[in-house]
Amino acid sequence: MNPMKPAAGTMGTNAAPAASRAAAAGRGSFWHEILGAFSPNRVISKAAFRFIIVFQVAVLLIVWATSTYVFLPKPMDVWRAFVDLWSHEGLGQELIVSFSLNLQAMAWATLISLGLAYLTVVPAFQPIAMAVSKGRFLGMVGLTFSSLLFFSSGHPAEGKPFGLWRRGVFCDQHDRRGGAGPERKV
Repeated sequence: MNPMKPAAGTMGTNAAPAASRAAAAGRGSFWHEILGAFSPNRVISKAAFRFIIVFQVAVLLIVWATSTYVFLPKPMDVWRAFVDLWSHEGLGQELIVSFSLNLQAMAWATLISLGLAYLTVVPAFQPIAMAVSKGRFLGMVGLTFSSLLFFSSGHPAEGKPFGLWRRGVFCDQHDRRGGAGPERKV
């Protein structure tokens, strides 16, 4: 129903106040939805959600611009540092190199994943695929340890992570005994 043009059969009635009441109810329901966003599991409209996002971003920018913390730089300080990095330090070129390396890594990962996905259904490679699939349950320590065992070439740098872990465990046990070195019988 158009508020400017009365609906058929409403000639002589007062249709304009009804339209203004509907508009006022719409404004009230918007604020009702904004306040309703603080109740759990409430579904709100897209307009209310957009308003909440804009409000939170504005509050964040105001707090950032008026902050008195020394360790939090002002927006203009950040902008000046960005311009300096971009124009004098080669930030743009480094970002392009980083982005292209990320694209290459995604391409390689995709190709390797597609190849492995195909090989999992080939009967000759199913034992290897089953062994690799068991590795998904290993955590970071298990993956580091197993990669150290499988791919170690004897280079001193490769053994350092394992040596640090081993020294941390054994030193902790040794310190509990209170000795500075291995105990010797005389």
